[in-house]
Amino acid sequence: MQYDVISFDIFDTLIFRPFSEPTDLFFFLGEKTGILDFKRLRMQAEADARTQKYKEEKHYEIKLSDIWSRLENEIGVTKEQGMQMEQALEMEFCYANPFMQQVFTQLMEHGKRLVITSDMYLSKAFLFGAAAKKTAMEDMRNSMFPVNMKRVRQKDRYMKL
Repeated sequence: MQYDVISFDIFDTLIFRPFSEPTDLFFFLGEKTGILDFKRLRMQAEADARTQKYKEEKHYEIKLSDIWSRLENEIGVTKEQGMQMEQALEMEFCYANPFMQQVFTQLMEHGKRLVITSDMYLSKAFLFGAAAKKTAMEDMRNSMFPVNMKRVRQKDRYMKL
C-alpha cells in the first residue's frame, strides 16, 4: 500500500442515506413539523444563509444554526428544536457503507493515517457521532475535518486545512 495518509468524505462514501437526493430528508422533516412545503422552505433558507454569509464574510460555508435561524421565525419551530429534529433524522436514516467499512478497517490494520472530511453544515460533534454510531470508526475524533469549519471551497478545487 503506497500511501501513508488517505482521506474519505463521510457522506455518500463512508455513510449512506437511503435517498436519491440528500434534500429528500426534508420531506420527513416536513412531516414532523406538519408543513407540506417544508422542503422548499428549508432549501430556500439554506440558499439565503449562504448568500448572507458571502455578503458578510466572502465565503459560502455555513452551519446548521445559520439555516435554522432563518427558518424559526417563518415556520414557528425554534432553532434548537429544528436542529435537533434534523440531526435526529439524519442519524436515524444514515447507515454504514459495508464495502467502505471493510476498506477503512483494513487500512487501519495496515497502520495508515485516515482522514474523514465533510463539506456539510453539520458540526464535527455530530459527524463524529454519526461515524462512531453507524460504523466501526470510533477512534477518528482527531482525524475528522468538517470543511465548513475550515472555510474550504470544494467547488474551487482547492483545500486549505
